Amino acid sequence: MRRTGLPGKRISRAYFQTTDRPRPELSGKSFMLWRDLQNGMMRVPGSRWDLRIRLDPEDEKLATWVVGLIDIGDHPRDSLSYALPAFVEQIANHLGYDGQGFFEIVSGESENGLPPATLAPLPSGIVKRRRGAFLQVLPAEDREVGQPDAIRIAASRMWHVKLPAELGTPKEHRAMLIALSRQEPIAGFAIQDGKLGADQGYDFSTHRRASDVATERATKLWGTIPSLQQIAGTTEFYYVARQLQFLRSQALVREHVVAELNKLLSRLGAAAAIRVDGLPTAAVIGDYVSKLESGEVSFRAALEACRGY
Repeated sequence: MRRTGLPGKRISRAYFQTTDRPRPELSGKSFMLWRDLQNGMMRVPGSRWDLRIRLDPEDEKLATWVVGLIDIGDHPRDSLSYALPAFVEQIANHLGYDGQGFFEIVSGESENGLPPATLAPLPSGIVKRRRGAFLQVLPAEDREVGQPDAIRIAASRMWHVKLPAELGTPKEHRAMLIALSRQEPIAGFAIQDGKLGADQGYDFSTHRRASDVATERATKLWGTIPSLQQIAGTTEFYYVARQLQFLRSQALVREHVVAELNKLLSRLGAAAAIRVDGLPTAAVIGDYVSKLESGEVSFRAALEACRGY
């Protein structure tokens, strides 16, 4: 483990006055996708998965340091087996919300060769990349008189993680969230007139069908949002295949986050990597989709193998 040379005081702003304001693009179906992405990412009650998390090579002292680094939630974790699932879900929260996440690496003085370090999440907002640095742009409401409109943070003390490329860029992801938020189950005017639009020739079933089609088009890279269940007018094969596609998307995110974390550990000088075993990989789930298409496995067997129950 080499010294990071990073000072212990946080530079970035931890929160904004605007953070608590509702985001119009994260409502309805977009909220469902954001929520479902995190659910069952690594912890599924009642599943048959034999989840195993370890450092390779094993090092108890280093594992304690890693737990301190990734423990960014509200409840402290005392082991890697508990800390990593919570961490991956927290990162999925950021990725599902913005398509990316920015974290400041806050580190103190070295103790016995292991400098204490933590990842400090930056609130949702504009962060720009500049030569050798990131600029955290401050909303107007959060600026003091005479204060610069952005905080400069050296790239050496930042961790930037994005969605895996297969699921789109952050910009494309936010566009998808906006498209999903516009898919309402019933037209607003039909609710307001008290007659469900009967006097204006409104057809609820036609509206619902158009909304479902638009939703499926928006989530073509992800699969069907689990909370929506089977869409009226579709076959059971379509439903199961799209459910498996969403599980594969979750696996892609999970594997990507662990891979990016291992890159960060290496960057900080940790001579070990995190290994996760016992969960279906994106490749395995993709293989089940192929087997489903060729009739080699049943719907039930494919779902049980990929979601653990």
